[in-house]
Amino acid sequence: MGLNISGFIINRNLKNEIATVADCLNVKLRFDTESNFEAASRTKYKTADIEFLHTEKGTLGFWDDDFFQEASISNLIKENTEGFIFRFSETAMVFMFEHFKTGGYRDSLWITYDDGFTVNMRNKKGVLRLDNKQIEVIEDRDVVFDIFSEVMQELIGVTFNTVDFGAITQRYKVSK
Repeated sequence: MGLNISGFIINRNLKNEIATVADCLNVKLRFDTESNFEAASRTKYKTADIEFLHTEKGTLGFWDDDFFQEASISNLIKENTEGFIFRFSETAMVFMFEHFKTGGYRDSLWITYDDGFTVNMRNKKGVLRLDNKQIEVIEDRDVVFDIFSEVMQELIGVTFNTVDFGAITQRYKVSK
């Protein structure tokens, strides 16, 4: 079984703004426990939790996509802020990025390997356009450890390859 993760990433540290995140997602969040990045990045099935990794530059949140299929982070985007909702399934080999920046929704990118390598993007095929960087999306690049890691580096200052798997995360229980 491959890595199956979903959540959001934003170049804004939200550690002291959990109530704002809850309002944005239209849920209630109750602190549960501290954990670590390794546990937070494991596949989540049927768990109404969000696990946050906060860095000096930003926040990465992991969630079970079943609970957040209609989620938007547009209300978290402030001046000079950008972020993504991501849904990655290495089991199905389908990967999705939704890009938000100042002013709202920007673009979406779907990568599939169902019948060969396919990239579907509304604006420009094959390039994720962040405010300060363009990331090439090609078949030879691993989606999580290359492409998403570049997004992580740009937005929160660490990658899947450099993050301390023992880094403290905060787990919040989700209720409607």
